[in-house]
Amino acid sequence: MGLTDLIWLGGVYLGQLVRSNRRVLIAPHEICGQMGLLARGLRNARYHATSATFTDPPRGYLTDLDMGLPTGPSWRSRSRRLLSMCTFFAFAASNFDVFHFFFGRSLLPANADFPFLKALKKKIVMHFRGSDIRNPDYVKYMASLTREKQAGSNPPISTARQRKKIRRARKYCDRILVSTPDLLGIIPEATVIPQAIDLKTWKRVESPVRKNRTICIVHAATNRFLSGTALIENVVEELKEEGLKQITLYVVENVPYSEVREIYSKADIAIGKLTLGWYGNFAIEMMALGKPVICNISAENRKYLSEDCPIVSANPAELEGKLRMLIEDVHLRGRLGQQGPEYVRAHHSVSVIVSRLMEVYDEL
Repeated sequence: MGLTDLIWLGGVYLGQLVRSNRRVLIAPHEICGQMGLLARGLRNARYHATSATFTDPPRGYLTDLDMGLPTGPSWRSRSRRLLSMCTFFAFAASNFDVFHFFFGRSLLPANADFPFLKALKKKIVMHFRGSDIRNPDYVKYMASLTREKQAGSNPPISTARQRKKIRRARKYCDRILVSTPDLLGIIPEATVIPQAIDLKTWKRVESPVRKNRTICIVHAATNRFLSGTALIENVVEELKEEGLKQITLYVVENVPYSEVREIYSKADIAIGKLTLGWYGNFAIEMMALGKPVICNISAENRKYLSEDCPIVSANPAELEGKLRMLIEDVHLRGRLGQQGPEYVRAHHSVSVIVSRLMEVYDEL
C-alpha cells in the first residue's frame, strides 16, 4: 500500500464525518471493471462507496484501491500478505457498514472475517460471478458440446470446495447475488444483479452499409476452448468455401482494455460465447456499440430474457445458419444494431444496476 492509497484511506475516514452512513466496501477481486464501476456509480448516488482489490486488475481496469498484496510461495510473502489483509480488515471493519464481496472471496483467507463482521453487526453481501461456483470440468464438458467429440460424462456443476463456499455464504451473508441468471441453477435463492456498463465510454458507432465490401465478424476469445472459438473459425471458413468470400473473422485475444473498443467498433457482426447458455460482458459492449450479436441462450434460460433483447440465439448446430442470415441481410443487421443500445441502457447501464443495488442495500 503506497502513499496514494494512504491518502485515499485518510479521505475515506474523514468522509465519514460529513457523508451519509451508507458506507459500502466492494472487494476484493476485480471482474471486468465491475467493482470500480459500481463504486463510482454508488458515489454518484450519494453512497460512501469504495472499491478495493487484492489482485491485479486485468486488462487495465481501475479500482479505487489496488492493495498490491505480496505474492509468492515463501513464508515471508505469505506472512506479509496475511498481515496486510488483517490490517486492512481492521480499518474496513471500523469504517464501513456494508461489505459487498466479489467472487466468493472476502478480506481474510477462507472467509475467516465472516464471523467477526457478523459480531460487529455489519451487513454482508456475496456476489458470485460464475467460475467461483461453477466446476471447471463442467464448463469444459459444456464447451465440448461445440465439438464432435465430447469430454466424457456430465460432471457435477459445482465442486465440493465450491459447495462448501456456498454453504458458508448461506450461513453468514445477508444477501447472495449472482451476475447471470444461469447461476440460479446453483443458488436458486440468489438475486440477479447483471453486469454494468458505462455508456459514456461505450457509445453507438455506425457500421458502413456499402455493397460488395468485406463483412467484419469479431469474436473475443478470453478462453478459446470455453468460448467455442475453434467452432466459430471453422464455420467462417465453411461459409467462405460455400461462396461468401467477402467475410473476415477477427479473434480478439490478449488485447489491452484500452484498445478493444477501437477493434470492436469496426465489427459488422459479433459472436459471443457458445457455451453455458447466457451472454457475457463482450456481448453487452457490442450491443452498446450498436452491433448485432450472436451467442447461445439456452432453452432453460430464455425465460429470463426480456422481449426487447436483440441477441440472435444460436447453439453450435445453429451457428452457420444464423451467421449466414446476418451476413446476407443488411437490413436485419441494421435493425438489431439499433435495438442494442436501447436494450443495454434499460438493463445494463450503471444507473440501472446501481438502483438495483441500492434496493438490496436498503432492504438490509
